Parts: sequence; C-alpha cells; structure tokens
Amino acid sequence: MKKVFGLLTAVGLMTAPLAQASTVTVSGSTSVAHVMEVLAENYQNNTNTSVEVQSTGSSAGIRAAKDGTSMIGMSSRNVKDNELNSDTKEVVIARDGIAAAVNNANPVKNLTQEQISKIYRGEIKNWSEVGGESRPIVVVTRENGSGTRGALKRL
Repeated sequence: MKKVFGLLTAVGLMTAPLAQASTVTVSGSTSVAHVMEVLAENYQNNTNTSVEVQSTGSSAGIRAAKDGTSMIGMSSRNVKDNELNSDTKEVVIARDGIAAAVNNANPVKNLTQEQISKIYRGEIKNWSEVGGESRPIVVVTRENGSGTRGALKRL
C-alpha cells in the first residue's frame, strides 16, 4: 500500500515495505519538505535506510504516492477523495497555521479577517480603504498549486 503522509511519518516509517527498503522516496509539499529533511536525517542516523526527499508540491506528491513513483507523498492540504485509491492511504499527522503579515513600517495594525479576505481577493486594493495611507496594496502569496495557497483561498 502506498501512503500519502505529512510531517512526522519519517520518524516511524510505519509500514513493512518501507522498513525493508534500502531507500525510501518522499516527495511533495515544499512547506513540509523542510521538516521532513530533518526527520529523514534523524531516521537515517538510526537505520541503514536512505531517505530521499524532493520538494515537488502537494498535488505532485499525492500523485507520486498514488502512482508509485514515491513511497510517501507529502501534502500541506487535505487530500481529495478522488486522489485516493485502494493502494493509497491518507494519514494526517499534523496541522499548521497560516498567517497574514504586514510590514512593520505600515501604520495599519489591526486588520480584521474580513478585510484580509477582501485584500486577498482583490476587493480592497489601497491601504486607505482600511485606515492607512493612500498607497496600493501588494499581495505576496505562494505559487499556484501550493497547498498553503489553496487553504488560504478557502479560508
């Protein structure tokens, strides 16, 4: 059975096929990969198993686990029902938070969730609309296909 895992699975690598492998392949979420690389290093230090971690994005990691090109797929978003099959299993091991940040020099200090949503959707385009100076708002976000970006859009 192929697995779609997240952050902490490299610690245990719980299934027999993974435990018997000389190399474990992991691909997917770029935001999970940083943590997975540390976990993989610790796992390698305690076993005779090599762990290869590739940052390919959540959707690509899920596809790789599903089609067998990776043993483990990392995702920073929920796996959709149509992305699983009888050979794959989703294991949620952690949840992370998403933050919106404003430059310290910006006088706007207390944005509401509704204001942040409107800024992100492009409905509010100038800081004057939320109590700031008359300057354009520049939204910086993750790339298309990012699980984190998808979650932020849903929120």
